[in-house]
Amino acid sequence: MDIESRVDEHEVRLRKLETNNIEMQMQMKEIQKSQVEIKNMLLEQDKNNTKIQEKNQELMEDLVKNLTASITDTVKTNNTDNTYTKKQIWIFLGSLVAILGSVIGIVSHYFGL
Repeated sequence: MDIESRVDEHEVRLRKLETNNIEMQMQMKEIQKSQVEIKNMLLEQDKNNTKIQEKNQELMEDLVKNLTASITDTVKTNNTDNTYTKKQIWIFLGSLVAILGSVIGIVSHYFGL
């Protein structure tokens, strides 16, 4: 083999390597672009989850306030009217706690908390 043919073969190999290098760089840029898109999607989803959690917290606080007001009214009625027995109040409170526990369980299961 003469020098000229060796140089030509070497040049062909170099061109293939350069082509492969350019293709790899393009693939890397696509991967980086995909990673940025995924990161942005996750950040947006996290923002939405935070908003949902804040709304759930507000709803739970309202529920607790309403339950407390209802219990207070029941006790006041019991003290003035004497129509409810202590047993009935405890049954009522137990029912409220069971309902509240069910609501919390359903909400946490639904939102994966």
